[in-house]
Amino acid sequence: MGYLSLVFWLTRLPCALEASDPVGPVDAQPSDAARSEPADATPQPPPAVPAPAPARGASPAPVAVAAAVLPWLPRERASYRVTYGIMGQVAEATLTFTQDAGTAPAARAAVPPLIRAVGAGNGAVLGFGKTDKRIESEFDARTLASRRWTNRRLSDGKTTFDTGEQPKSGSVSLLRKRTGEPDLAETFSRTAPVLDPLSFLLRLRMALPEAPTTYEILDGRALWLAEISAARPDPDNSGLLRLDGKVDPIYWSGGPDKERSSRSFALYVTRDRLHTPVRLVVPFGMGEVRAEMVRLERSDTEWLKELVGRLLCGVCPGHRVCRGTSRPWPRAPISP
Repeated sequence: MGYLSLVFWLTRLPCALEASDPVGPVDAQPSDAARSEPADATPQPPPAVPAPAPARGASPAPVAVAAAVLPWLPRERASYRVTYGIMGQVAEATLTFTQDAGTAPAARAAVPPLIRAVGAGNGAVLGFGKTDKRIESEFDARTLASRRWTNRRLSDGKTTFDTGEQPKSGSVSLLRKRTGEPDLAETFSRTAPVLDPLSFLLRLRMALPEAPTTYEILDGRALWLAEISAARPDPDNSGLLRLDGKVDPIYWSGGPDKERSSRSFALYVTRDRLHTPVRLVVPFGMGEVRAEMVRLERSDTEWLKELVGRLLCGVCPGHRVCRGTSRPWPRAPISP
């Protein structure tokens, strides 16, 4: 998963199209010796005092969102086909989002909604460089921030497993486990919240930017600065919204990382309350990488369960399920 959940992920599946894992988030400019190391070299630890956030954009601080205005996200599973120019399909991926059982409708008013996200994909170019990748993430839908995440990559028989936790905004703890190497645990701090790729996608879906906005995204150990335009109607499809963006590699300290490349992209989402991603276009080399949805499955039955529960409350208002209930009537699911 690399450039934007879909950008930060799907476009890196065909590993033959791009160098291997980007240089980790070291905090000083790379020396000549460091430049001779492979791209997956272990990053240097960050300084004790983090540098201020990049000046060119203001990353959004944690946002307190009332549960009543949060869209009810059902269990959702979307499949994508990734193509690259004349090479055709080079990868495939699935994204799954599930509301945590502890934050079902009956508990939403008292418990911050937690969404569990899973992304899994694999890709190869002409049968070479096969890579399998999986990200699992916990996203707090009330503060629109990542809590914890894991990132696993299997390539050439070797596994890299990265775990991240963010107990408070901008304070990140990382642990890397890699085949044949000792474990590596490090921490760093940013002045803004850090999002994993899947949480970044959820952040956009739940609060589309109304003006150019900057986000910080951590893919494995590589930190990126994403500048996203305001969402606007797609002139070619009235049912879609388009977001244009650019991601730039930065060190944990916030300085630019010139060893990795920037990317621009266009993301298309449905023009409804769920803002489902349906297409991603990333210019790459002489062509473009396109990730397009080929299948969408949803299981949105919670609204019906709550509706039945309210009808029962009308018959037996003293039942424990009804006491303290003051939420509005649920809405039926809306298809993209």
